[in-house]
Amino acid sequence: MCFTEAIRLGNPTTAVLLQKTQPSFAALLARLLLRERLGRRFWFCLLLAFCGAWLVSFDTALPLPSGRIAAALLALAATAPWGGATVLGRYLLRKLPFTTVTALRIVLAAPPLLALAGAQASRVGAREMGLLVILAVVPGLLALLVYYRGLAGTRASLAAVAELSFPATAALLNWTLLDFRISAVHVAGFAVLWAISLKWEPSNA
Repeated sequence: MCFTEAIRLGNPTTAVLLQKTQPSFAALLARLLLRERLGRRFWFCLLLAFCGAWLVSFDTALPLPSGRIAAALLALAATAPWGGATVLGRYLLRKLPFTTVTALRIVLAAPPLLALAGAQASRVGAREMGLLVILAVVPGLLALLVYYRGLAGTRASLAAVAELSFPATAALLNWTLLDFRISAVHVAGFAVLWAISLKWEPSNA
């Protein structure tokens, strides 16, 4: 919900690039829940990561546009639990098969989402419903099955880094298909986040 609202309010590419902060949240929770070591460089890398997030969110704009602030906060509010989901999923996969974890994630989330969407159901036509079904099955169900199958044998912090192929792909598609462009400063912030995400993983090994 937070992510959807973030792309509605602001540049969708900025929202997906802010997912580069996901390893930060995943690593912190992995330290608490899975006892994964962070390494001595982690806190410095964390500071650099949020500097990169600032560039991705605001470029060099001053004063900060209120719309961008809201969109950035919503994107981060979505990214934090996504990072946490990586860790919790890895934790559950110690005792449960990946198909069970996938099913539980979808089934448990469905009732509250349906309740929230009920008030707007009249706006959904046949075409929109068909697109929603495709969205749920392909990037939803099938992607989650593949994801949890891989996560079963992968460190949570490394998995969070691997997931970040999504923002790069989304940024490219947004540019080519939807004409949502980003500046050189956004690209620089994205590069900082990507580099830091890769840099601190060896410290966890």
